Amino acid sequence: MAERTPVVGILAPPALYAELAQVAGKKGKQPWWKCLWLGIMAGIYIGYGSILMTSVAGQMLSPTDSQGLKYNGMAKFMSGLCFQMGLTMVTVCGAELFTGNAAVMVVGLWEGTCTFAQLLVNWGTSYVGNLIGSLLIMGLVDASDIFKEDTQPVAWAFSRSVSEGKVSNGWGAALVRGILANLLVCVAVWQAAAGQSVVDKVFGIFFPVLAFVAMGLEHSIANMFLIPMGMKNGNGVSVGDFVWMNLIPVTLGNIIAGSGVLATGYSLTYGSLGRMIEELIHPTAPAPTFVIHPPSNHSAPPEDAQGKNDAV
Repeated sequence: MAERTPVVGILAPPALYAELAQVAGKKGKQPWWKCLWLGIMAGIYIGYGSILMTSVAGQMLSPTDSQGLKYNGMAKFMSGLCFQMGLTMVTVCGAELFTGNAAVMVVGLWEGTCTFAQLLVNWGTSYVGNLIGSLLIMGLVDASDIFKEDTQPVAWAFSRSVSEGKVSNGWGAALVRGILANLLVCVAVWQAAAGQSVVDKVFGIFFPVLAFVAMGLEHSIANMFLIPMGMKNGNGVSVGDFVWMNLIPVTLGNIIAGSGVLATGYSLTYGSLGRMIEELIHPTAPAPTFVIHPPSNHSAPPEDAQGKNDAV
């Protein structure tokens, strides 16, 4: 049987894990204000994906009654197809997305390329930056009258309905949806990092992001645009509802998925945690030590005694 030719266009999983550990080290050493600014850029990019999703998928829905819209599979598919534009821009152009950092920085923590303090600075500044960028792009969209009732009534209703639905799932459901969503988002980031070309990165992002959006899962940074947009369109959702019923549980779920599942799972497979457990299961036997003793004074008979013995 002929040997398979290795795929040289992408990094193998162990090499990818080692590369992400180095990326975490670089992220940890960058100034906080750069991380904040790149976080703002990431919020804007993700906001653009949400705008495209609302513009396209929102037009595919039909009002049913006063309670909301009738969703269909094609509209969900188009939502995922459009939304991934945001993560593609984050990955290719370079930006600090909190949900991706939830995994990458923990890889660096396990492998010793960043400290816990650097992780907290990165998470805090990227999260705040994402919020600022999301609210900024939402304000610009609101000022542009793109999603107004008299210009795009279905998209306007879509933004209201999405926002209402996201705060009505219940705390526990929002937490679990956050876990399920960010596992796929971090896999998309992982696969994009393995790619060595733009095509590789786009293809690595495509299916995981398409899946999490079409499934109706929860991404904290996307919600920083989607929920306030619906609030601006008058759906009655309060700031308290937004923060307590969605943003907090979804953020916690995103952290659990990125740090606890993906980063820790691959450290067990390719990194320091795996080596630690292997050492506990199969401890390395200590190397044998050889002690060389100096020759004893009685190891050989004195010269005169030896001569007497020979004479006898």
